[in-house]
Amino acid sequence: MRPAAILAALALVPLAIADPTARAQQVPDPMSRSASSVFYARQQGNCTWTPAGDVGPCINQALQVAATAGGGTVVLPAGIYGLATKVVWPTTNPVALRCPSGSGSGASATTLKWIGAAAGRMVEIRTDTSNVKGPEINHCNFDGNAGLAADGLYLSSVDHGHFDDLSFNGGFNGGNIINLTVDSATGQGSQNNTFDNLFIANGVGGTYTSNQFRLGAYVSASDGVHGNAAFNVAKNILIGGNGGIGILCEGCDNNYFSGRVFNATQSIHLTIAIRNSCRVAQERRSMTFFCNSEKKLSMAALSPAAPTRPIEPPCRDG
Repeated sequence: MRPAAILAALALVPLAIADPTARAQQVPDPMSRSASSVFYARQQGNCTWTPAGDVGPCINQALQVAATAGGGTVVLPAGIYGLATKVVWPTTNPVALRCPSGSGSGASATTLKWIGAAAGRMVEIRTDTSNVKGPEINHCNFDGNAGLAADGLYLSSVDHGHFDDLSFNGGFNGGNIINLTVDSATGQGSQNNTFDNLFIANGVGGTYTSNQFRLGAYVSASDGVHGNAAFNVAKNILIGGNGGIGILCEGCDNNYFSGRVFNATQSIHLTIAIRNSCRVAQERRSMTFFCNSEKKLSMAALSPAAPTRPIEPPCRDG
């Protein structure tokens, strides 16, 4: 038996595919950046860099400057800063947003705290045509401010993105903390993205209803799924919440999750739900869980082809 700290893994895969990480690992990342292409958000615009100020306009300006220059990295300063303006990603050239590292593995020295309108969205990377290639966010902490924000990171038609060492806390209400999806029939699938070392805690200090991690699709009533979240890899994740769904698949396939622990700090089980998971010809899916014997997982099978019922899958040592 392995120690309690052994990784837990969850795979959402078609029966015919043995390793859903294979495609994402084999496809080379076409994006590259020069180390000299660095832009400092604090040098852009005229924002007040305090917890009460809105630094969103300056971050957006820095991202646009980097994209116009052919791509680059936008660096945020250490500290806690207010965010009332949604961060919106350029769709032209690949850019990265990076925060300085804090003390401890994967910790951030920078927190963006939502102070904008209720049900707000903190970061949006999306397009309705083609896809956004190669965005990166590293070492940042996002605070939903006791449920004032609904969405943390909204990703639509994103390809080969890298989202590493990120944390989401403070409470998010009525949305999805991470949403990987497709918004239109002309948008391409959100595919080949990697998420590494994520900390999602949506239940400390209150009950908040945002789903923790959603993988979605654009579904037409006439001809089904046009584009979806597929061939994405999320590893070394911690997910916890006392409201919403832990991992929600609505039209996704061929994604791989592995985590140190699921729902470690909360009193409820991690909930996993599947809705409209595939085209009619591909209704069969396998759900495989690996966890240590102290953690419990529950799955709600919500696909139209199956009755709505809770399932307790076998929990076995990996």
